[in-house]
Amino acid sequence: MASLVNNGQSAKPPQTLTQMYLDAKHIFFDIEQRGVGSRSALECAHLFEECVQRIRHNSIFSNNEEVDDIKTGELQYLLAHAYLGKLYGEKVKIDITIEGPAGRYKQIQRSVLHYTTFLNQLLDYNMLEKNDKKFFIEYEADSRKESLEAKRARKIGAYEAKKALGAKMAEYVKKESESLQKVSKTNTALQEDKPTLLDEDDEREKFLTMIQLYVQEALNGIDISKREVDMLEQMRANMGDSFYGTKRTKEDPR
Repeated sequence: MASLVNNGQSAKPPQTLTQMYLDAKHIFFDIEQRGVGSRSALECAHLFEECVQRIRHNSIFSNNEEVDDIKTGELQYLLAHAYLGKLYGEKVKIDITIEGPAGRYKQIQRSVLHYTTFLNQLLDYNMLEKNDKKFFIEYEADSRKESLEAKRARKIGAYEAKKALGAKMAEYVKKESESLQKVSKTNTALQEDKPTLLDEDDEREKFLTMIQLYVQEALNGIDISKREVDMLEQMRANMGDSFYGTKRTKEDPR
């Protein structure tokens, strides 16, 4: 039997969940800060989808746990569905000529599904603030079901909360930047298994703060998406087969 020759090159080992999640986050925040092509956004979504599968396979989260039981380094994985919600809702582009408005309809449904999964996970861990929990459960993140007074109070509260959380995140970013400068000065290489530059308490608070920031993103994203779905459903009723672009498929995109 002929032997396989690898010309001295060994096969590249598969990425760990930690490595894959870090790669996906790098792409995601690059998109957030600078914007990139739709291919990169879709690549990022695929990476996070793979991460979600591994998180589920490894049983990292359990309904029997409290948030304090989650390891600090694993808290960040709660954000996977939130990142996917934003990617499908805002970043991953479609070819409207080929897919028609039906393509956008599918993307919105994906976005709402991931945002809802993210919020339900936090609900299981009692991590939703009182007003956010009320809006998510009672109104299903749909401001059209609120009274004008309740909507105004919630929006003011959400703005203040987001402002405070943003300021808190800025402090952690500053600490990380200062730590990185110290590391660079001493020419110490960062270890792949130690991606944090903060102590554990700060790192944990950073992740918890980021999670609360994305609660606001998720609630707002679901609210906006439901309005867009109404518009697209009206378009589907008026456009007929052209709603599905050049594919001319008559499948219901739900």
